[in-house]
Amino acid sequence: MALMERNARMWRYILSTSFLGKNARRTAVMCFVFVVIFCVVQPISKDMMENDIANKLDKRDISDTITLQLTKEEISRLLARTNLKTNVSSSVVETKRAGSSIIQSNNFYEEDDEEDAKTPIGIKEDSDPPAGSPKSQKHSWPAILPPSNAGFLRQLDYSKYTTKEREFLQSRIPVYEERARTAAAACAARPEVIQELKSKVNMVWDTKHQPNIVHCPNFKVASTTMMIYFLRLGHFNENNPEILKLPEDQREEARFLAKYGAKHPKVFDLFPTPKSDEEKYKVFTNALRVILVRHPFTRILSAYRDKMVRMNPRPAQFNFRDVQLNIIKKYRPKDSKETSPHPTFAEFAQYVIDTTRKMRTMKDWRKVNCWQPYWVQCSSCNKDHNVIMKLETMKEDERFLFTISDLKELKQLKQSEWRHLQNVSSTDAAPDFYRQLTRRQMTDLYNSYKLDFQIYGYTIQNYLDIAKDT
Repeated sequence: MALMERNARMWRYILSTSFLGKNARRTAVMCFVFVVIFCVVQPISKDMMENDIANKLDKRDISDTITLQLTKEEISRLLARTNLKTNVSSSVVETKRAGSSIIQSNNFYEEDDEEDAKTPIGIKEDSDPPAGSPKSQKHSWPAILPPSNAGFLRQLDYSKYTTKEREFLQSRIPVYEERARTAAAACAARPEVIQELKSKVNMVWDTKHQPNIVHCPNFKVASTTMMIYFLRLGHFNENNPEILKLPEDQREEARFLAKYGAKHPKVFDLFPTPKSDEEKYKVFTNALRVILVRHPFTRILSAYRDKMVRMNPRPAQFNFRDVQLNIIKKYRPKDSKETSPHPTFAEFAQYVIDTTRKMRTMKDWRKVNCWQPYWVQCSSCNKDHNVIMKLETMKEDERFLFTISDLKELKQLKQSEWRHLQNVSSTDAAPDFYRQLTRRQMTDLYNSYKLDFQIYGYTIQNYLDIAKDT
C-alpha cells in the first residue's frame, strides 16, 4: 500500500511540473494508464481466468480441448489450483525433436525451447474425444492418428445433398464405421505396428473438392481405374491438341492412354502433396482418408497374372522377368513335365511364402514390389482411414465417394466405363488357381498377410475348402 501511495505522489508531481509541455503531459498520462493495465488489470484478469479454468477442471465441467499460451510457471500455478496435478505428472515422458525438448503426458505437452517460449498446452478431460476428432497432440508429419471409427462421416453437414443422396449416404455410414472398428481392433493387437512410421506413403491429395479426399493407392486393387478417375477430376488432356485431331468418338478414350501421358505419376502432379508438414496434417485430419482393398488372396493372384505370365512385365526397373526365371530355377523340379517359360501359380505362391515368411515390420517389407501388404503400403494402423472401400462392394463404395464429395466429373459414368469390371477378374478366376495349392501352402501364405486379413475383415476358409489336398 505504501508503495502505491509513493508512486501516486510521484506521478502527481510529474504531471504538475511546468517544464512538461502539453504533449509531454499527454504522453505521460498514457504511459501511466498502460502501467496500471499491465501491472494491475491484466494479472487480475488472468488470475480470474485461471480460477475459472481450475474450478471447471475440478468439477469436470470441460467437454472439449482448451488451448492456452502459458509459461512453465503459469502451468504450475494453474495445476496447483486443481486436483489434477498428481494425475498429470504421473506419466511424463521426454523425447527429443529438432533441437527442442518435448515433455509429454497423458493430457499435456509442452515444448521447452532454449528461449523458454510460451507453448500450447492442451487440457482435456479423461474421456474419449468427440467422434472423428484425432487425439494426436503433436502436429508432426508423418502423423499417427488414433482410431476414430469413421466418426468424421457423422460430423459432416448433409443438408446440401438431395433427399435421395442423403438417404443413401447415411445408409452407408454404418458400413464404414464397422470397417473402421474392425481395423482398429486388429491394429490394437499389434501396437508395434501402430508406432512404426513409413517415411513416405504415396497419396493423392484432392483439395479441389469438399470434403477433401486423400487417397492411398494400392497395387493390384483397381489402381488403374482410380488413376483414370483422378485424371478425369483433374480434367487431364481435355484440350490436348493431338487428341483434338482425332475423330470425336475416339477422343474420350485417348485422353487416358499412356501414349498421351496418362500414367500414374501424372495423378500425383495434378493432386500434389501439400508443401508444409503443418498443411499436410491440417488437410489429412479433415479429409476423407480413403483406401481401397480387396481379398488379399485375389490381390496376390492379380499380381501373379500381371507380373509372372508376361515376358517383359512393367515397370522394367523391377526386373520381373529375372524374378520369373529365378522362381522356375528354384521351384520347378528337373523332372517336371511343366514346360511353360513362366512360373506356375503354385511355384509363385511358394516363392512368396519363402521370401516373406519372416517379415514382421515395414522395414522388412520395403524391398517387396507389387505384393506388399496393405498395412505396409498405406500405413493402415496409424492413418485412421475413415472410408475403407472394397473391390467386392465397389459399386456402392464408388457411389458413396462420388456423392459425398460431389465428384460431378464421375457421377455420370456408366458401369460399362468402370475399367475394373470389364475383364474376367482375379476374383472370378481365384478358385481355378488356388486349387493348385495345398492347405499348408494356403495357411503359410495367410500367415504372411495375416494382418491384412484381420484389419479388413477377410477370411481364408473358402480357400481352404478348395485346397488340392482337401
